[in-house]
Amino acid sequence: MPSPWCGGPLIQRCPPPICNGLRHARHHLLPDRRVRALDRDNVGTIIDLHDTTGDATVLFIADDGTPAIRTLAWSDLKPIDHPERVEIAPDAQRWLEFEANRIERSADLWATALADHSIEPGEAGLLRRAIQTRRELLAR
Repeated sequence: MPSPWCGGPLIQRCPPPICNGLRHARHHLLPDRRVRALDRDNVGTIIDLHDTTGDATVLFIADDGTPAIRTLAWSDLKPIDHPERVEIAPDAQRWLEFEANRIERSADLWATALADHSIEPGEAGLLRRAIQTRRELLAR
């Protein structure tokens, strides 16, 4: 059965930046590959992948040689050095599908909560622009 992360129905419903980032990261992560931590822009080396939890253990070495080992989510890592794409293990695929479903459920709950107040997702940007336009008109 084709994976929803490879063009199936979930990829259409899951917010693209989240789905694409997770899928891309995992397709390029392997032990001994270098990654950049997105939170602090530090470069480290993957020690271990945790396909059932969607994270990786990474070794960072400070300028003074002090090592630090951190476990970070795949979404918080950016593969560097242009690594070749790797196949995703079945456990990782199951976790990605679970995460896509979790994100979709959360988005549905949020949309329902907004609808209770006659608001649609994405409407905040439209409202900000309308307020700015009104302010500009009043300032004239």
